[in-house]
This record gives sequence, C-alpha cells and structure tokens, in this order.
Amino acid sequence: MRRRLWQEDTFVDFESGLNTAINRLRLALGDSAENSRYIETVARSGYRFIAPVQDSHGTATVETVSPPLPPIRKPRRWWAWLIPGVTVATVLTTYFLLRPPPSEVNFVQLTFRRGQVMSARFAPEGKTVLFTAQWEHDPRQLFQMNSVSPESRSLGFRDLNLAAVSRQGELALLAGGGTANINGSDLFRVPLNGGAPLLAERNIMAADWSPDGRQFALVRATKGLNQLEYPVGKRLYTTAGWLNHVRVAPRGGLVAFLHHPIRHDDRGGVLVADSAGKVTALSDGWASISGMAWYPSSGEIWFTPRGMALPDPCGP
Repeated sequence: MRRRLWQEDTFVDFESGLNTAINRLRLALGDSAENSRYIETVARSGYRFIAPVQDSHGTATVETVSPPLPPIRKPRRWWAWLIPGVTVATVLTTYFLLRPPPSEVNFVQLTFRRGQVMSARFAPEGKTVLFTAQWEHDPRQLFQMNSVSPESRSLGFRDLNLAAVSRQGELALLAGGGTANINGSDLFRVPLNGGAPLLAERNIMAADWSPDGRQFALVRATKGLNQLEYPVGKRLYTTAGWLNHVRVAPRGGLVAFLHHPIRHDDRGGVLVADSAGKVTALSDGWASISGMAWYPSSGEIWFTPRGMALPDPCGP
C-alpha cells in the first residue's frame, strides 16, 4: 500500500495515517477492535476485512474470514486490502485537497517611532500585540497595542525582553544584558494584567510556554554549552554553539529552535526536537537566520534567513 500510494521520496507518517483511517472506518460501521465484525486487526501485520460480502445481483454470498495465519507468511489476496487501501487514499486525498492553504501574508506597519523592536508576540485573543522596544534615548520597555490602532502604551517593565505569552495571558520576560549570549539571563514570569515579576529560572537564553501554559521550553547556558530543555530539567539537545528562538508546536510534542554552531555568529539553521530527544534539521546552512514561529493551523515553521553560508575555508 505504501508503494501504491506514495512515491519513494515522499515523507508520510504511513502507520499513523492508516491507523486513523481504520479507526474512522470502524466508527462509521459501528465496529470495534475488541469485537470485530468487519475489520480485524492482525498482529504485526495490519488489518483484514472479515465481513461477508454479496455480489451486486444477490446470487451468491462469499465469506471472507480467513484462517489463522500460518507461521510462514503467505501472499495475501489483493482484495483483503481493498477497503483499507481505498479508505486511506480517500482520507489523504481529501485532506490535501480540502485543507485551507496558509493565508496570504500581509504586512502592516504598527510602530512609527525611531528605535529598535527586540521582540513581539500576540496576546491570547489574537488582536493585541505585545512588544519590547527601545525608542531613541528611552530605556527598553514592554508595550501593548491593538493591531487595528496605532496607539501603544507602556506596561512599565523596563530592561526586560518579552520571551513568550502563555494561553492564560502570563508573560515570560528575560532580563537584558550585554553578555546574555554567553551566560544567559534571568527568566521572570508575570501576569499580563499586572503584578511584580517573579524569578523563574537563571542563565536562560530563550524560552517559550507549552500550549497549556503550565511548562517552559527553554535554552539554558551551562558550563560553556547551550542546552534545550522541555520541560524544565529534561535535556533534549546540547551544543557548543548557541541556541535561540525556541518555539513549542501549537499541539505540543515538538520544539523548534534555531541552532548557531559558532558563538557570536548568527549563521545556522532550523532544528526540531521531539519529547524523546530526537533532533531533526529542517533547514540548515544559512548565512544569517533569526525570528521563528509556528503557523498555527498548518504546522508549518516560518523563519527569517538571509543567504546561504559559504564553505568554511578552514574546514574540511
């Protein structure tokens, strides 16, 4: 079925797609895995259609229940896989044809003062924008504004950078400092509606909230290394370079981050780690890379690269 549905270079979670299709088919038929009437689970092999069938003229009934599998596996009849195969193909085709494409990207200028914007996030309701900025000779501050209004107001947190906003409206703030990319900074948490910042962790390079707003994914500077933790204390990845822009997937389970193999150099790529610590490089070799986010509905990762890195003349 894999060879019939997908080409050799196609990456698809085949087992998950098949299992989902079978579960939906069983649900539609009122069937179950424990007491199968239509679809039987065959251990370490797959599924088998076991319901009696009748030809279109009603002249014959054929029982399709097969005997137990012998120790030596024999070739299976093609029709035993027909319904699961058609179901998988239908589910996948419908998904790829009907899923909404990412919205067209439109850029709207929200700030008009001279200075630098360090970071920006949406509030949980999706209309309010929170951002850290330093305008002209003013100190670094956290601001709040509505996406449809150019007016912004300071929230009063000076010399703190916005790292993330939780679903419950709690802010994660990082203290500023010129040596942050070496030793990290103090991480604070504070409710959006006001209060004193509470120290959460030390020596932190970057942080993000889990989808439920109860845990942190963070990058910690320790012993001359950078390590990714999610949740706090569980190490998923370590590098002698540096990591930043850590982002937890909207559905949890995966953490995306930017990896820079050389300290004080922003060349690098996009990596993703799962809860077991398996790390996959999605896009690498950029001369400069920063700014990253998950697209909520499609699971895509958006980032800002610039140019492909040239080979290191001192390297192999």
